[in-house]
Amino acid sequence: MYPIEFPNYSLEDFFDEMIASKQGTAYNFLKGRLTLIKNQLIEKENEYVELTSSKSDSGLYDIEENTKILISDKESIGNIMKLSKNISQEELINLLNEKKLSSIFQETKLDEMSLVEIKSTLNNTSIKEALNLITDSNLKNILSYIDSEAMKKVYEKYLVNTKESQNIGRKVYEHVMLLSENNLCPYCLQGTVSTVDHYLPKAYFIEYAITPINLLPCCFDCNKNKKDTRLLQEDKMFINPYFDNLKDTRWLGCKVNEHWPITFTYYVREDIEDDILKERLKTHFRNLKLGSLYASNAVTYFRGRIKEIVNEYNSNDLKPPIESLRSSKESIEDYNLNSWEAKIYEALLNSNWFLEIAIEELQEKYKVTREYKVKNELYERWHG
Repeated sequence: MYPIEFPNYSLEDFFDEMIASKQGTAYNFLKGRLTLIKNQLIEKENEYVELTSSKSDSGLYDIEENTKILISDKESIGNIMKLSKNISQEELINLLNEKKLSSIFQETKLDEMSLVEIKSTLNNTSIKEALNLITDSNLKNILSYIDSEAMKKVYEKYLVNTKESQNIGRKVYEHVMLLSENNLCPYCLQGTVSTVDHYLPKAYFIEYAITPINLLPCCFDCNKNKKDTRLLQEDKMFINPYFDNLKDTRWLGCKVNEHWPITFTYYVREDIEDDILKERLKTHFRNLKLGSLYASNAVTYFRGRIKEIVNEYNSNDLKPPIESLRSSKESIEDYNLNSWEAKIYEALLNSNWFLEIAIEELQEKYKVTREYKVKNELYERWHG
């Protein structure tokens, strides 16, 4: 885990351009609804930033879950429909029938009205008035609020899956991904960034579905493991790479499992002074399955270093290669104090079993393996 720079974008910077980037009647109904909640989204973004401020007595754990954003019933149906200036009478009538909005015209026959009259009726009919005339329950919901499914569609259509490379939404998405250091996931410090995570899950905090400060570069596995987990307690929140700087905090521990084959166990250290931070780290560590990830990587890494460790042991009059292990540990820690690689060396240095017993057995095992390999090669050469 490492801190990353804040995004260069706020909603105010790109919202209008993002909305305008999609053309066609299929998008207009959604665009109109989004326009009507723009100010609400910006207010929520400001609240998010305030709650993460060092001056705040609260935090993101004080944000309430929300799966609906209400649309003011004082708005007109015309504002929601976001009609194209070039729409024809026939196209508009077809659209009204498709959206099941023709009922707001009551007994009036649409084909007997002019285009101007139809538009005027739409612009002068409030959502509140329309709700009294509409019988379709699904349409009533659409006119009353935007739900999590709608905001998921906004995120996917305007930011993630847009085909236009110059689309502002896609630029914001790619900008967030590039905030990572060397394309390394800031959640686990292991995976390659391949996606964007919503720190507060978009399914339950829909006001932040497209808010840049709620979007984080992430690897596939961390995104999958985190899923829609939301633990809104001060001591249960995931580590946030935008706001939590752990570079100078020794939080990761590792020990040698003292048996053959040599393996390692990773954990969150108990000597962390900040109890809230310690519990948050445990939540993060457990839910993202970092213990099993690091342990698996450690075995592979250690096996690749056995020969070097044994050679150091042999060249030092069969004394434990303490200085070499310490040097490797400190070298890696210069880059990352909590590197899982550095913790391998720390665990080896802290294991008397490894330094006094296992290192000698490793030396014998390595010699036997080497002699066996040579004999096999000679046998195959003469009898192959």
